[in-house]
Amino acid sequence: ADLAVRLWDLARGEARHTLVAHTDAVCGLSFSPDGKLLASASRDGTIVLWDPGSGGESRRLTRG
Repeated sequence: ADLAVRLWDLARGEARHTLVAHTDAVCGLSFSPDGKLLASASRDGTIVLWDPGSGGESRRLTRG
């Protein structure tokens, strides 16, 4: 496994963004109700907030 999250363009059938930030398996994903934010949770103890439009990382939360 390469530990990446991929956002797909279903009309084209290709990956639009490859999101790489975690050092262990991703075990959860969730979009905000307005679709402007994506949260990925990993077994490495991090949650990363992403801008799905640009594929950029917005914020990283870690276990304290």
